Amino acid sequence: MSLPQKYIIAAFAMMVPLLLSDGAYSEKIAPEVDIKVINPDRGPGGDCGVRWASIISRNSLYEWGRGRGLFLVPDTLPAVDNYAGMIHRYGTRIAFEGLNPSKSYYLHADFVQWRVEAGTKPPEILRISSVENGVSALMAEVRFSDLAPGDSFCIAVPYRFTVKGRIDLLFRETGARPGVWGMWDIILSESEKKPETIPESERKKGRFIFK
Repeated sequence: MSLPQKYIIAAFAMMVPLLLSDGAYSEKIAPEVDIKVINPDRGPGGDCGVRWASIISRNSLYEWGRGRGLFLVPDTLPAVDNYAGMIHRYGTRIAFEGLNPSKSYYLHADFVQWRVEAGTKPPEILRISSVENGVSALMAEVRFSDLAPGDSFCIAVPYRFTVKGRIDLLFRETGARPGVWGMWDIILSESEKKPETIPESERKKGRFIFK
């Protein structure tokens, strides 16, 4: 073997461990997306401490809506348990804790949605506010006409509301006949894109079916 060939082989042998260790290092530092889930499941581990007007199964919701000319849009992935929490007449308050104060978050709400064959969708409006020290700040007003069937509703949460590592959200209906707003689940994530799966730590909260 010539001298140049020896140098080439030696140099390659030195590079292989570096390449392997670089790949392992990259894998170790891959960031994990922070995701929190609230699910109004009636079963063990469900978020039953939240004040819902009621927790209703998909079949019961379907029958309720059909009698009013409304046709239910099914629960959607990534978390499906076919139970929905209906918004309380005095508002439903939900707290997310354990947030990273250095991160910004997006709210993905999988609302109960309805299709109509004739007429218009219910006119009631849902107001979403952040509450701190008894003072509420409006974040969004949602109408059924704003929702695309099968898609979750997403808004960016202002950083000032999560900088303390938690956020208290108030969902409240306005309108002549409240009682049509509910949600299958609600996800707080640092990603604007709706999560495709749920972390293992959040899977213990209810009877989810995961994508």
